[in-house]
Amino acid sequence: MPTRRFLFTILIVSIAAGSHAQQITCANWKFFRAPHRWVNFGASGIDRARSVVGGVSADPSAITHGFVRESDGTYHYYRVPNSTSTSFLHRSNLGVNVGFYSDSAYITHGLVVSGTNYVTVDYPGETVTELTSINKDGTIIGFHQNPGSGTFRVKNGVFQDINYPGSNSTLAASINDNGVIVGTFYDPIDSTNHGFILQNGAYTRLDNPKADRENGTRLKDLNNSGGIVGWYYVGPIGHSFIYKNGVFADIDPPNANYTLVSGMNDLGDVVGTTNLPSGYVMFTAHCQ
Repeated sequence: MPTRRFLFTILIVSIAAGSHAQQITCANWKFFRAPHRWVNFGASGIDRARSVVGGVSADPSAITHGFVRESDGTYHYYRVPNSTSTSFLHRSNLGVNVGFYSDSAYITHGLVVSGTNYVTVDYPGETVTELTSINKDGTIIGFHQNPGSGTFRVKNGVFQDINYPGSNSTLAASINDNGVIVGTFYDPIDSTNHGFILQNGAYTRLDNPKADRENGTRLKDLNNSGGIVGWYYVGPIGHSFIYKNGVFADIDPPNANYTLVSGMNDLGDVVGTTNLPSGYVMFTAHCQ
């Protein structure tokens, strides 16, 4: 994961929640695939209107298109003109999508799409920029690489590097409307990944107590009421969780054996991808 130097106050809190304290439950599971011809797909984010965004392609070598799936199941597709791939990673409550696209020279650009209009955002001097989240005031977070690597926050064209102190690899994944950021950092001392929360310049480390040492914890999204979703692994199997008010709870779709949740809205709706006996599908659920 990318990394850059930036100085913040460190606050590390060890958090563990026993199973007896889990009071968060998920229900109203809805499973769906992309329409016919799109054989590869992935859901990345969900807004308050329950519109889901992500990327689809017709086969592994085909051009990827970003998509918006409305709550009624209607799909809209988007491709930056002449791009070799376009993907959405997040959708704000104002309907603004962020992600990335690659041009014919194989340079990857950060992407902001509002309606049918798009804006390119490139970290200075880099050939790869991807935007992972945007909030209501237009603050964006993302990462860059080649020739360097790092994660950043940008507003009005001003870039600010983010790096968890002591880590050589930090990835900011989401920013909410209050300016709180969540993500993942790699600790070179214990050789594993940890989740982090960045609020008012202070870092809080957040680890799911079920995560194995090799893969650790990865935080993917948060909403405006402080709910967080992320991943952890037990061996090769991916699991997902929601964390709120000091409580961890697994997100386990019925009959699924591998689940990666990627987004959550302010209503407690989550979105992700899971493996059912019938194959991989996207899904939404409501967690409270």
